[in-house]
Amino acid sequence: MIDNSALTQLENITNTYVLPGLVDSIFDGSPLLKRWRSRGMIRGRDPIRDAVPGTQFEWRVRYAKISAKGTTSPRAVVPTAPTNTTKRASLAWGMYFAGYSIDQGEQDANKTPAAIANMMKEKIDEAKDALIDIMGDGLHADGSDTDGIVGLPQAVSNYSTYAAEAVSATYGNITRDSGISFWNANVLRNTSNYNYANLCSSGSTVSYTLPYLMKQMWGLCNQHRAHGTPTIIVTSQAFADAYEDWALSKGSLQMSSKDGPNMLGIGRADPQTVDLGFEPFTYKQAPILVDPHCPTNKMYFLNEDRVFLQPTGSNELRTTPLKESPNQIGVKVAQFFWRGQMALTEPRTCGVIIGDPSTLSW
Repeated sequence: MIDNSALTQLENITNTYVLPGLVDSIFDGSPLLKRWRSRGMIRGRDPIRDAVPGTQFEWRVRYAKISAKGTTSPRAVVPTAPTNTTKRASLAWGMYFAGYSIDQGEQDANKTPAAIANMMKEKIDEAKDALIDIMGDGLHADGSDTDGIVGLPQAVSNYSTYAAEAVSATYGNITRDSGISFWNANVLRNTSNYNYANLCSSGSTVSYTLPYLMKQMWGLCNQHRAHGTPTIIVTSQAFADAYEDWALSKGSLQMSSKDGPNMLGIGRADPQTVDLGFEPFTYKQAPILVDPHCPTNKMYFLNEDRVFLQPTGSNELRTTPLKESPNQIGVKVAQFFWRGQMALTEPRTCGVIIGDPSTLSW
């Protein structure tokens, strides 16, 4: 059995040398999470989002324009009837954990503070890597796991394609239909013709080439210009390869980092963007991020002013102290927990291109 003094030493060394910076390293491990954290998107930025309403997260969305508007004259009677322009969306909190353990033999083999610190760092690094993987997967989860994040496949969807993509007809407990435009994302889906050969082809099928589809998607997401344009494109390595192959065939990437976008809208990313883990090119100045967790046949256009990741409470990550395992003799266990949810406040400002999964593979 591990004695209390040894346990105190383990915890003191861990708290002093291992845990500081743990949150940073976890979010740094995922390019998308790192970017969102650097942009202040991990926590709510106003009192409404900071509220923690029990078992689910709620946020207000504006779905219509006010009707009391128009031209008038000094003596005219203007309409004053109130207009309901908001709805309340809600999602159950998602929760992720990863744990580590230490047995008596490991403690006996590591007596000095330095040895203990190295052992604990290795244990915590393993748990951290596991948490990075499952949280990164969560951003692209379809919502079928009700204990996790409701990710991009369900958030960036619409009433005409949700069934084909096997996601729910509702998002945030608001049902998508043709009459609620603000709650429907822009989707270009063709799992037959959007194959790798067509996407990067310079042949006659122009409407299937990736630059053509990207131009079309950008225009769809940009219809509501007052609400912003896409700020990032998130995709798989397969989609990024198709994009780069097409661009290289046109000589579109032969430029230095100081050059701006060329006439196709293609340019090099700035050094700060590259440091965040991005591929060194952009589209219409929006960085293209290759996310290893993204499904191989999808390319997302996201307006990050309409996306945020909200943890419960003020702590992004919670840890439990080392405690003796209830069913293992001489073993101490601890866990990391992250609890929160991702929210997309206006899906119509975002979009996704969905291609052929059999040829867009990695």
